[in-house]
Amino acid sequence: MDSEAQGSKGRFAHGPLMQMDIRHPSSEALQRILRRLILATILGCGVFTTLWYDRPDLLVMGILLSFVPFILLRAKRGNLSIDFFSPEVGFPLVYVAYMFSTTIDLPVVSQFNIAIPWTQWIYYSVGLAAYLVGAASIRATSPPCIPATGPQFWNLSGFKVSVLLLVAMGFMGRLVKVAQYGFPLFHPEEEELRVKYAGGYMGTLTLAFEAAFLCLVLFLIVCRPSWKKRTFIILLMLLLVFDSLSGDSRGGIMRIFIASLVIIHYVYSRLRLRSLIAFALVAVILVSGLGTYRDMSVFGDVHIQGLEGKGFTSYTFWLANIYESLRVTTESFYMLTRNVPVHASYTYGTTSLAVLAMPFPGHQPGPGELMQKELNMDFIGFGAATTILGALYLDGGWIAIAVGMMLWGMLAKWLYVRMLGASSFFWVLTYAYFEQNQFKAIKDSMFPELGPLFVVLYFALVHFIASGKWRDYLHGALRCYEARPRQA
Repeated sequence: MDSEAQGSKGRFAHGPLMQMDIRHPSSEALQRILRRLILATILGCGVFTTLWYDRPDLLVMGILLSFVPFILLRAKRGNLSIDFFSPEVGFPLVYVAYMFSTTIDLPVVSQFNIAIPWTQWIYYSVGLAAYLVGAASIRATSPPCIPATGPQFWNLSGFKVSVLLLVAMGFMGRLVKVAQYGFPLFHPEEEELRVKYAGGYMGTLTLAFEAAFLCLVLFLIVCRPSWKKRTFIILLMLLLVFDSLSGDSRGGIMRIFIASLVIIHYVYSRLRLRSLIAFALVAVILVSGLGTYRDMSVFGDVHIQGLEGKGFTSYTFWLANIYESLRVTTESFYMLTRNVPVHASYTYGTTSLAVLAMPFPGHQPGPGELMQKELNMDFIGFGAATTILGALYLDGGWIAIAVGMMLWGMLAKWLYVRMLGASSFFWVLTYAYFEQNQFKAIKDSMFPELGPLFVVLYFALVHFIASGKWRDYLHGALRCYEARPRQA
């Protein structure tokens, strides 16, 4: 193994993942009592307000918001700081913030101009409660740490080969797409081009760029290469960022941005709340700015006049796109609950699992396209987003939301536990990519496409080649072949 990789092992053994979960029984008992008192007080105030003012909407809204102090108090244990990327903290907090900010009727732009009724808060609360129950059902069997004897980082020569292989795969897919459609960034007036650019087998192949980028982030943190290697790697990463910006949509740059933060958080240094808020503001500005640029390119002066008519100025145009794209999902979910009120219309799992049929020949619609058809929407795009609850509601109403969100929480916690106790970096990369998909799922659905699965397969390919496991399999196959009885 290379000397740089050897040096990283000792350093990483004392990194963030080596922090032990120190618990004090007396303080834990006091914290439990305080949590129960706070939650009981909040519930009592909510019930009193509801009865006094006859406002059931305030009670249901309060139930959803009461998850925030519950999550923070439960996450604060011992002297350790809150892990904001853990499944029982990060996803629930973003979920509450998203549902609250997009359901209340703010005097800003809205896609359908629908007043969302307070009954929708019941769906949100049931979904979040089921998720937390599922996450709490998976417990760590050992303290969260990386063993002091590991992890064994990949052999650097094998790592170079595996990353170059990913870059070559992504370049081949992108070259075919560019030859067919050009760059969508330079043709923003062609809305249909974004859909064609991201789809198909070549579109899946270009996801190797995202896997390569995250592997390089991890390599820079752990191995700390020389300045020449570091300069080359940073230039390669900038090229991958440019490819993501000029590709299918804003989603690519956001995926690698959030997943990179998760990797830094667990491998280098735990990010504090103020840092996460700053990164979130940067992400919002970036996403909304790119969306506003695209809308102005497509609709021109008509779009600008429409924004000015709603009170926006040239300094606040970039705010319009982000809220509109977020608000439309909760409005679509309300229209879905209104259009599918009876059990006879439920799909019993086929909507949520529609992504599994995509590899088969012919056009297989994903969950977003099925939602678009169900809501009778006519537009060019990837489908209608109805929040993470939309596909579950179409599958089976309340029951499907509860069961689906509970399973989602169990999967997130299981991956989290595997990542904390991992002896290789495969699980760190996998959890980082799953975590960004979790945040994206709040707006869209759990797995609207097969992309996350393919990226995990690319991580497995890197681990298989760079760790040298392929030699073990090859030698084992040769020994089995030599041990076969020879025929006379």
